[in-house]
Amino acid sequence: MDIPPVSPGNGLLACRDLFFTTRICDTARALGGRMLTVAADESVRQHLLTGTFRLLIIDLDTSAALLPYVKAYRELQPDLEVISFGSHVETAVLQQAREAGCQQVLPRSRFSTQLAELLTTHLLLGPR
Repeated sequence: MDIPPVSPGNGLLACRDLFFTTRICDTARALGGRMLTVAADESVRQHLLTGTFRLLIIDLDTSAALLPYVKAYRELQPDLEVISFGSHVETAVLQQAREAGCQQVLPRSRFSTQLAELLTTHLLLGPR
């Protein structure tokens, strides 16, 4: 999927769960935004170097390996919002996400129920 390099409403999604990837991308599209799926640090970094993105969503169950790079991503794009979500029982991973610099760290169920609101606020409205 090609995304214009500079456009309000562009986001990156690090998630390998087909159900959540589809749900997040479809919700963003319905709201007028776009999400590009990424799998590895190199891919995230390359997109942040070549385009403007308002949001990075990290699924901690499948992409927690990106956590050590969150601060570097935010240095590349200071207005980038980073939201992570994961299992509520994986408290250590949720804490690691907070410590890594994710602005919001949510249990999967809360992320799911607040998805449209989160995308509207952080993907479409941009930095506060």
